[in-house]
Amino acid sequence: MTACIVGWAHSRFGKLEGETLEGLITKVASEALDHAGIGPDEVDEIVLGHFNAGFSAQDFTASLVLQADDRLRFKPATRVEN
Repeated sequence: MTACIVGWAHSRFGKLEGETLEGLITKVASEALDHAGIGPDEVDEIVLGHFNAGFSAQDFTASLVLQADDRLRFKPATRVEN
């Protein structure tokens, strides 16, 4: 098996007034699935790139992706931050 990224998405850049981190991640997760052209049941792993998680009250942001669709439950999710 060869690992590959089949879909991705990102939020707008800049100050996003009135947006919550949870809402942004859920929206972007749905956009990534649309970009990939697959359903949540076809996802093998979730990787979330998140800059400066220390400024949010959420330390485990990768788990917020699971709220985009119930079928993402029990998928391994990893947060990557530089």
